[in-house]
Amino acid sequence: MDKRLIPNSRRDDFEDSAIKGKLFNEFIKEIGIPFSSKIRALSKERGIAKERDNMGTLFKQASAVINHGYLSSHQRDRIVARLNNVNGRHSAQEVQLVKQLIEEVFDAQDILSAQKISKRTKAQVIDVLRTTLDILCTEIPPSATANNLVSRLYRVITEKEHNED
Repeated sequence: MDKRLIPNSRRDDFEDSAIKGKLFNEFIKEIGIPFSSKIRALSKERGIAKERDNMGTLFKQASAVINHGYLSSHQRDRIVARLNNVNGRHSAQEVQLVKQLIEEVFDAQDILSAQKISKRTKAQVIDVLRTTLDILCTEIPPSATANNLVSRLYRVITEKEHNED
């Protein structure tokens, strides 16, 4: 260590001097820039991997809607919006697949469509709805939003009962 480098304990630094500037410049050149480059490269790799994972998840969600129907038009529209965001960062093959998926998602039916539900008895439909409500009540953590959702479901279900009377 050069004796001209004087610590300044009040600032966790060194006194301003030419030798301090030289130390910092050498540190940046020998350590800062190489590590910074490595950090950026690793960050880029993680971003690419995350994007691939997100694309895989999106493709699975779109396939589920195509094969089984969508749970709500909001779900279908969110998937289509995310598919529409696929752009030049993706391969030509992915972009082509996305165009095909968008068409098929738009052609998909509501999961409660007459074709899908007519194969079930009334008791089976009620059982499916019970199971769905159980999933909602057990999987959504308690919060004001969850309570609002439950209240809305009560209103929808009881309004349907009153309309049938």
